[in-house]
Amino acid sequence: MNEPPEGLSRPESVDPASDAKPADAKPADARLAALVAEYVDRVNLGERIDRDAILAVHPDLGRQVLEKLAIYQGIELGSDDNQPKSIGDYRILRPVGRGGMGIVYEAWEGSMDRPVALKVLPPGVAADPKTVSRFVREAQLAGKLRHPNVVPVYGMGIRQGTPFYSMELVDGKTLAQILARLKAADGKEAERKTILQGVSGLFGKGVSAAHDAPVVPEVPALGPKSPLESGDFDLEYYARLAKAFAGVAEGLQHAHSKGIIHRDIKPSNLILDCEGRLRILDFGLARLEGQESLTLSGDFVGTPQYMSPEQARRKKIEVDHHTDIYSLGATLYEMLALQPPFRGKDHADTLSQIIEREPVEPRKINPSVPRDLETIVLKCLRKEATDRYGTAEALGQDLQRFARGDAVEAKPRPVWDRTFRRAWQSRGKLAAALCVLLLLVLSGLMLQDRLARLERGIQDRYREKVLGAVLKLELGLS
Repeated sequence: MNEPPEGLSRPESVDPASDAKPADAKPADARLAALVAEYVDRVNLGERIDRDAILAVHPDLGRQVLEKLAIYQGIELGSDDNQPKSIGDYRILRPVGRGGMGIVYEAWEGSMDRPVALKVLPPGVAADPKTVSRFVREAQLAGKLRHPNVVPVYGMGIRQGTPFYSMELVDGKTLAQILARLKAADGKEAERKTILQGVSGLFGKGVSAAHDAPVVPEVPALGPKSPLESGDFDLEYYARLAKAFAGVAEGLQHAHSKGIIHRDIKPSNLILDCEGRLRILDFGLARLEGQESLTLSGDFVGTPQYMSPEQARRKKIEVDHHTDIYSLGATLYEMLALQPPFRGKDHADTLSQIIEREPVEPRKINPSVPRDLETIVLKCLRKEATDRYGTAEALGQDLQRFARGDAVEAKPRPVWDRTFRRAWQSRGKLAAALCVLLLLVLSGLMLQDRLARLERGIQDRYREKVLGAVLKLELGLS
């Protein structure tokens, strides 16, 4: 998408083709934009923002962050007062949600006579050039992609100071919405089964020629049936889930082949459409390999529970396509276990767990999870990027193997390796235990030495008494 469709224009105030900072941009401006983006993401996740904590942690920029958050949060999705009636060629119908720092509306594109999803930057937020740059980059990067598992962008522009871009209006539910229903039904087996049947049915629709081998004449099966034909409801569900995630992996491979890294794969950014395809949304944190990021080194980029260890460390290191493989694995983990791989008491604790701890095996939480699918997920979640799948394509192929009932290429870690990692993960407790043991040993040795000295003293005194008595006896006889 080199030029926007007729009737749309590019923003004049930014260079959308560049990720570099303007020459006159101050570090504080970049920090402010990054902080606002972080807290907006946290608001979108449902977190309640603590005003006093923001002021305490960021004394220099806290008030400005709060002002921008107030503008963003002040736009109620159901309020007719805040909702525009139209933007350019688009007639606004109703709000459908939030995405990153934008509001997403269902709209009607008059010139093309079709429904679209229109993402709009609110006026107060759009006043910040850095935020507009990020918004434009999101539209441009997504606009480069054409894949069945990526929601396409149609066009972008600015009208009356309001940046916007249009994309396909997808009829479906995000994985975050599906997970919320499954978690609410946890412990209610009948309700959970009903939800899973509906989701499994949708996943089943997504089994298309694009993801399957070419059709060949049927021959009698000589070996065991594939999971999709097993008649076991749980196994069929997991096979369909794996095929759906294989489609997402293929979509990511398409993005990676164009140098685009998403950096924020999570349940709310994956939508299951009515045709059973799992599709990627929201490229707001994406970056193009070889270009400078819009966020500063060390800034918080991504959603904590699904961030890779290299993202969580927030060091000046290259974050490549392996981070998307990790995040997709973390999302699949949550679909299996109904909880993310790591969940601390706060953001800092979550990040620490991602860096330091090994995830609990999904089968320990949900024994119905097939062992091979667990192995695939755990390979995605390895700490070292090079220990994961080399490409998203390789991940997708392994998920397809599992769905067909073939042997997967991922192998579980050796027992000695898992034991060592658990020991390293608990090294603090082990060190404390060793200190206690050492103290007990030293105390025992000191006590033993004390008792030995007491015994020697008793023996010496006894010997002196005996010698004294013998001496007296000899003197008396003489």
